[in-house]
Amino acid sequence: MKKNHLVAAAISIAAIACVVILTVKLTGDKQPAEQQPIASASATIQDGTHYRTLSNPLATDPNGISVIEFFWYGCPHCQAFEPGVKEWLKTAPADVKFSLNPVGWNDATRLHAAMYYVGLKSNAPAQLHEALFDLVIGMRQERNLDKQIENASALFAKYGIEGVPLKQSLQADDVTAAVALSEQQMRAAEVASTPSLLVGGRYMVLNNDAVAQAGVFEVVNALLEKVRNP
Repeated sequence: MKKNHLVAAAISIAAIACVVILTVKLTGDKQPAEQQPIASASATIQDGTHYRTLSNPLATDPNGISVIEFFWYGCPHCQAFEPGVKEWLKTAPADVKFSLNPVGWNDATRLHAAMYYVGLKSNAPAQLHEALFDLVIGMRQERNLDKQIENASALFAKYGIEGVPLKQSLQADDVTAAVALSEQQMRAAEVASTPSLLVGGRYMVLNNDAVAQAGVFEVVNALLEKVRNP
């Protein structure tokens, strides 16, 4: 999905963000068992074992199937998951509408969500998104949010986002609205950890051993099939 489309979806709030939250390693530090491919959604994946069904599904783009990744820049697992997402997107079906949804559990995560939307609004290169993981993970022990903004300002300037103080950009009305919408989506989906993937606005991939053994993207592909053929 092109950045301009994401900006229109998230910043103008004219469309609903569609994100898939995937967990590379939310079950601990042990290595997952060898992945066993899932042949068909209806035959193999189970509600409560591989995914849970939202009681109140999120509204999604009617022109495709949304895959939403709920993430946080301060989450090492989200950072580690990035390469897998990129690889999967190379072969993802044409009807998949993938997007990112930053979480907003507290003031710090809302600040980091605002950083995501400032970058998106500014058409910043993908390298800024990647660099923000390193920055925020490194600042997790810093409780002073103004200090976090100060630390982030140099990074944003490096990627051409300057001229307006970063704090002012983070507090812009459209960015604030986008962060609020992201938090609303997160709470509606009952997201408790990151990364988390939501398919079709209805099916949340679980972060457990069953999914680790099957393969997260195998489960996602099976859920896409389930959405197409309920």
